[in-house]
Amino acid sequence: MVGVATSKRCDNCRKRKKKCGEQRPSCAECIRSGWGCPGHLRFQSETLCASLLLQICELAVNVDKGKWSDLARGTAQLIQARGVHRYTDGFDLGMLESQLSYIVVQSAKSREDCFLHQPEWRVLLTTTSSWPSNAITPTELKSLKLRVELCSQLFQLPSILEEASSYDNRPSGSTSALDPILTNKTHRMYSNMKIWLHHAVEPHLISTPSNTTHDTIKYPDTIAGVVDCVANTTLLTLDKLLCLLYHGNISTHPINTLASPATVENWYRRASTAFEFVQTESTFAAKPLGIGISQFQSSIPKPLAMMNA
Repeated sequence: MVGVATSKRCDNCRKRKKKCGEQRPSCAECIRSGWGCPGHLRFQSETLCASLLLQICELAVNVDKGKWSDLARGTAQLIQARGVHRYTDGFDLGMLESQLSYIVVQSAKSREDCFLHQPEWRVLLTTTSSWPSNAITPTELKSLKLRVELCSQLFQLPSILEEASSYDNRPSGSTSALDPILTNKTHRMYSNMKIWLHHAVEPHLISTPSNTTHDTIKYPDTIAGVVDCVANTTLLTLDKLLCLLYHGNISTHPINTLASPATVENWYRRASTAFEFVQTESTFAAKPLGIGISQFQSSIPKPLAMMNA
């Protein structure tokens, strides 16, 4: 697995055992000495690309979830260690975008804040990579943009889940320890996700009338299926989480959803349908999606995991 450097000195200063000011793009020592400053080789684009290729190879030749997860965690650490200033062109931005969801999952699994929620990273992600027109269709481009928008909404989720874990053993019906800040933050994310799903994602999907009570959803491409699966799974989790915050331990409380039963059923159906579609379309997309959902479920408070099983 690609390691993360313990020093940010450029390679010239490291080899010559000089003190490096770590300025970017060229450090003061290299400028003073007339050297071309290469930066740190471990932080160069090629290194990150190699880490991503290792992840792809692991998906292709191995079914060991632990090894792939370790690679994804190492890549996330490398992305953070490189710093915001290194993502200046389409190639680097594209590599960053490909890892957004994995970074969120790794943060949730580690029960730590997601660094992508920091202002400088959020500003960076308002600039999407430029895909060549001959390599991607307008529909696929829309799906990619929706994926970035989805991940941007998920950056706050790891910290919410970590804070909510303290409510696992709260007696049913107890509201004395209710944290209004956490509750409002969770409710805001819940509301924003519902609005975004309805106004941004659903118009991108193909809905056709059927003989059943539900319209048939068809996905224009694999990424759209991934987005719909993750978005609906997130809504299910946030709904249960709000019940936990409002009512105590939801595994024992009779009120276990905030949304109507029909709405919750629709979220379950959509998440399941989307995952089945992704499985049919792409093994490479289905494997990390399945692993990510599994890891995400293992990171949430136990009452939620019981309700979402």
